[in-house]
Amino acid sequence: MIAIPILQLLNVLNVAVADWLNVANEVHLGQTDIPINRDTTIAELEAVGNEADFAGYAAKTDLVFSAAVVDNDGNPKVIATETCMFAPTDGTKPQQIFHYWVTNAAGDLLFCERFPDDNPQFANDVPDVVAFTPAFGLPEYPSAAISG
Repeated sequence: MIAIPILQLLNVLNVAVADWLNVANEVHLGQTDIPINRDTTIAELEAVGNEADFAGYAAKTDLVFSAAVVDNDGNPKVIATETCMFAPTDGTKPQQIFHYWVTNAAGDLLFCERFPDDNPQFANDVPDVVAFTPAFGLPEYPSAAISG
């Protein structure tokens, strides 16, 4: 088995931040209760009816991610430097929001995530706010080790 030192995992994430995440990205909200996993595709996320369309919704652009850190569980991750906040301007299209995804300028999927504990957030009417801080990490260490 080959073990990758935590410092090298942090370096990999820092390259991802510089070359991949902090280059013209967009954060989108999904209103369809679909599974989100490593096999999720951009086509599934962009399927008709999935992206939120409540009054006042627009994808967020140019979110900035921090340098890589080690979280409280010992896993390397990068975290957005601000909380994404989406608020409906009226109650004409109430929606439950189950997940979000981040794309680059070309529309490629960078990552996606369901909200914790499969609990959707609500965008039903003023003053509801869908709020979260996107984060991207590597698998739980030492599961990042490679067997050969």
